[in-house]
Amino acid sequence: MGTNGKNRPYGELGKQLYVDALERGELAARRNGHILGVWQQVDERLHASLCKACGAMVRVARPAHQERWRTGGRALKQTCLLEQVL
Repeated sequence: MGTNGKNRPYGELGKQLYVDALERGELAARRNGHILGVWQQVDERLHASLCKACGAMVRVARPAHQERWRTGGRALKQTCLLEQVL
């Protein structure tokens, strides 16, 4: 896979790896009771979404010189705080 000069993969494989990581993050956050807002591009290799209820974040990032996107953030590890109160 080539790059477009900005260290970002292009083509169908790069898009699919990003979409797969995004779906993993959304599913894990939903399992913990989070309701995610709009995904924001923080950087060309970092995208994030916040829980509308408690503000916990999910991030999808691609480390430099790697093709794989990784998911992370508090919403993947912690139950939604608003859900705990109810």
